[in-house]
Amino acid sequence: MKVRSPIGDYPYVARKLGFRRGRLVVEGALGVWETTFEVEPRDWLELGRRLAVPIGAAAAIGIVARHLRDS
Repeated sequence: MKVRSPIGDYPYVARKLGFRRGRLVVEGALGVWETTFEVEPRDWLELGRRLAVPIGAAAAIGIVARHLRDS
């Protein structure tokens, strides 16, 4: 995995994955820095909102393409 930042691109190595207090917790290293990040339930909701439009658009395109193919 790679993390891009204003100061450069760094490899990210995930060392431990688990759940604590209802959150997905990833422990690892970003370059030489030890890191921990937590994904909270509201983060999953935000991800769902961001993916809803592209997934809906892809589904609509698929439906139209199938309709055109079958007619």
